[in-house]
Amino acid sequence: MQTQIWTALGLSAGAVEFSQPVNMAGSNALSLTITVFSGALAAAGVEVFESNDLENWKSKGSTFASQSVGASMTVSGFGSIASTYVRFKVTAGAAATVMAMTINTAHL
Repeated sequence: MQTQIWTALGLSAGAVEFSQPVNMAGSNALSLTITVFSGALAAAGVEVFESNDLENWKSKGSTFASQSVGASMTVSGFGSIASTYVRFKVTAGAAATVMAMTINTAHL
């Protein structure tokens, strides 16, 4: 299933933003498609969290979205998600950043 997380998220320099929770609906893997319209993401990039109760979140890892402005990057490798919900944390780099992100979930 494809879900749009952010269509044009604006972040000030060094800002951190968490997404709303996304129900995995029986899926156990996901990939992210990240597009940076301006600025850049910090070294932390995008971090994926999982939870069963929407209160206790466990990190599943992070990815650095190193790319030129306007390019889209798809990141796979977030498999073995055993929880009902996921959410995402993004960290802007040294400059203000505008980005978009879509996820694709699957049962593997």
